Amino acid sequence: MINRDEKEMSIQEIVHDMKIGWNLGNSLEAPAPDYLGALLIDYETSWGNPKTTKKMIQEVINAGFNTIRIPVTWGKLMGKGPEYRIVSEWMDRVQEVVDYAYYEGVYVILNIHHEDQWLYLGNVDAERNAVEILDKLWKQIARRFQTYDYHLMFETMNETRLIGNADEWTAGTAEARRTINRFNETAVRAIRSAGQGNVDRPIIIKSIGARYNVEAIRDVVVPDNDRRILLSIHVYEPYQFCMVSGQTAQWGTREERKELSKLINDASAAAQEKGIPIIIGEFGTINKNNEDVRAEYTAYFVQEAKKRGITCILWDNNIEENEYGYSIFNREKLTWRFPRILRAVIENS
Repeated sequence: MINRDEKEMSIQEIVHDMKIGWNLGNSLEAPAPDYLGALLIDYETSWGNPKTTKKMIQEVINAGFNTIRIPVTWGKLMGKGPEYRIVSEWMDRVQEVVDYAYYEGVYVILNIHHEDQWLYLGNVDAERNAVEILDKLWKQIARRFQTYDYHLMFETMNETRLIGNADEWTAGTAEARRTINRFNETAVRAIRSAGQGNVDRPIIIKSIGARYNVEAIRDVVVPDNDRRILLSIHVYEPYQFCMVSGQTAQWGTREERKELSKLINDASAAAQEKGIPIIIGEFGTINKNNEDVRAEYTAYFVQEAKKRGITCILWDNNIEENEYGYSIFNREKLTWRFPRILRAVIENS
């Protein structure tokens, strides 16, 4: 049941209060169905996940998570310019899922995700078009949720980057980072202009590609020196352990721990230089039949982030194994596939 504290909290107090989060991955941001006559539900389930239910979200919250990130792709159900109007039934469905968590009293992060058809870098005309769409899209979202309080946060984008470029998964280029700043600024101003709860709503901005590199973070510009802004990065490191099937299933040497601590510390220090709180919006490890090692990694990761005042949000896509197997929660059975990883997340947050 919702129970709101009316005291206005600083953005750093909010980050602290968020504690630990879980991603509703591969659902509302799944790609559009590739067949004619698709129903609305087919847009949510096209990656094989079941329809999201209130019971799913309640089970996640009951397990100890108090922040739910809801990735959403809007472009697949958005009209053409100049209005770029979101299909009303899709907006209604997104709001329904948001409400599953929001009215349980937890924090909710709503973003735009997988918009690679129009939100990308490296093409001047495409970037100009993206600015126009970002403005129209965020104004619509913000108006729909204008009565919601600070427990609902908006995240300007996901991993916008130089797709196919040699710099795609680095800090990019100086020009590309400037464009990301323009995208963040456009989204923030659109949200603020929608009024009511959006005037002081916490807004999450992104570095290029959501990168943790010091260079990427240092070039982030906080739009209008807004004091209700925080930065989100994504960390799947070491890459061979966290993301690559068939590569090492082991982690935990003294040197590996030292490297992970340095990565988190450097990102935190770079954000502090900017005067902006930081969260880790995605992290996780794929299943290689190594639950004990994954739990050890997860515990250490969350501990190191917590030392620096960083909230972590676990990526979970309801896939149990293979190169995409990040799931620890079974959405069909409402059970926890990897209880040791769950304990590592909750007990160390």
